[in-house]
Amino acid sequence: MLAKFLLKQIHKGWPIIVIDNDQIVSRYYGKTASGARQKPGPNSLIRIASLTKLMASEVMIKLEADKKLRITDPLQNYSYFGTHIPIYNGK
Repeated sequence: MLAKFLLKQIHKGWPIIVIDNDQIVSRYYGKTASGARQKPGPNSLIRIASLTKLMASEVMIKLEADKKLRITDPLQNYSYFGTHIPIYNGK
C-alpha cells in the first residue's frame, strides 16, 4: 500500500529509514531518476527535507534538556575531528 502511494508521487525515488535505539530498518522504492532502472539504495544521495530539519532541531532540544549539549555552543565543539566549521559574523 505504501509502495503504491509513493510510486504515484512526483518524486521518483523514496528511501525510507527508521532508526529506533540500535535497530535500523531501511526500505527503498521507485527509481533514482525518471526513466532510470536503478533503485535507490544505501549509497544513494538523499536530499534532506524540511521535515528532517524539524526532527533534527527537536533532537537538539532534547539533548539540551538532558544536558548533553547547549544549543548556544559553537558547532565546532561537535564537528568531526579536524573538520572546520566557519564562524558567521563572529558567532
